[in-house]
Amino acid sequence: MIQALEKKYTGKTWPVITGQDCDYVNVKYIIKGKQAMSVFKDTRTLVKRAATMACQLLLGETVTVNDTETYHNNVKVVPSFLCDPVSVTVNNYKSALIDPGYYSAADLAD
Repeated sequence: MIQALEKKYTGKTWPVITGQDCDYVNVKYIIKGKQAMSVFKDTRTLVKRAATMACQLLLGETVTVNDTETYHNNVKVVPSFLCDPVSVTVNNYKSALIDPGYYSAADLAD
């Protein structure tokens, strides 16, 4: 979207652009002021939680969940473990992405 706008957009006000997953190209756009924010769900957290749940299932243990109300698949409510998303902006990308080691400062440099 941003690349298309850069080539063809003639408006006076840049539209608000948002995103999801904080891939490094979009984080660079956030830093440059071309994208307002992106929703970040740390894949390291998601993988760890999924692996824990799979191991619990394989061992016949009770699977740890933190939500038993939200997700109904038209048959039943599906117990889930919800990981907290983070709204990443130019004001917090360092604390959200660089400080915890998801990206290095060099990853986001031009």
